[in-house]
Amino acid sequence: MTRNNKQIKERGFWASFWIIFFALQSIFYVFLIYDFLYRADTIDKPILLAGLILVTIADLIGLTAIWFWKKWGWYIFAASTVVSIVLGMIATGTQLIVFHDILPLAVLGWVFREKWDGFK
Repeated sequence: MTRNNKQIKERGFWASFWIIFFALQSIFYVFLIYDFLYRADTIDKPILLAGLILVTIADLIGLTAIWFWKKWGWYIFAASTVVSIVLGMIATGTQLIVFHDILPLAVLGWVFREKWDGFK
């Protein structure tokens, strides 16, 4: 669709849903890790918690940029995913965290696969 020779981008229901869902998941993830860290006997609790909070902020910035069709949002979101995987593996000691962290990036990539040209 065009209006005044300008491309109108339609995100659609599922793309909007998943962006909002993953933003909420990112926020709740900090609370879950916070609870885990303070139940477990972890030496670097403040550093890990600070790292996870920074990753959450990066996730939210990336998701907001994706919402507004900015390509750099994908790069921030992908980088925060990698950092989140590393911090999650350090905090939990399990590789299952990889699935949890990579899933949002994979789902959003799938939903937006045909809309990539709309990003600037």
